[in-house]
Amino acid sequence: GAKLAWPDAMTFGLDLNETLVLEAVRRGHLAILADYLNTNLVGGERVDLAVTNPPFMLAQTFIQHTLRNILCDEGHGVFLLRLNFFGSVKRFLEFWKDNKHLRHIYVLPARASFTPDGKKDSVEYMVTVFSALANAAPITLSFLDNTHITNKLRGDEVKTSYVPNPERK
Repeated sequence: GAKLAWPDAMTFGLDLNETLVLEAVRRGHLAILADYLNTNLVGGERVDLAVTNPPFMLAQTFIQHTLRNILCDEGHGVFLLRLNFFGSVKRFLEFWKDNKHLRHIYVLPARASFTPDGKKDSVEYMVTVFSALANAAPITLSFLDNTHITNKLRGDEVKTSYVPNPERK
């Protein structure tokens, strides 16, 4: 995870699910039982990077809270969202029309699996990157090849594995 990419970074997780928090702590992670939307970091500290998989109905609120209360001035928020989050006239008028924070959209071409049995979800997903700095920079759109990622149940854990694509260079 993040510790492999940034070994000196302080990483932590917030969740409302006590079972998930206790499991993360059991595995040696810093995890806090808290409501993300009612959380401000201690001492007014801000983070460089926030990564979240918000509930679909609260995704817009999660993004706005992250931009206003969690990220430092040059920070980035990464959100796993349903691709249809772009839909809705109401969301367009309230959120997208004047949004100058979205920087990158990575579409996941294969439907994701979030269950131990590996069953696929019925919707398409994307990973979006928002910048705390508002500007009119162009938005990039690309595909994140997730066609070789699978979830498998092993004992009491879900293991996500990546099988390299032999055709890829």
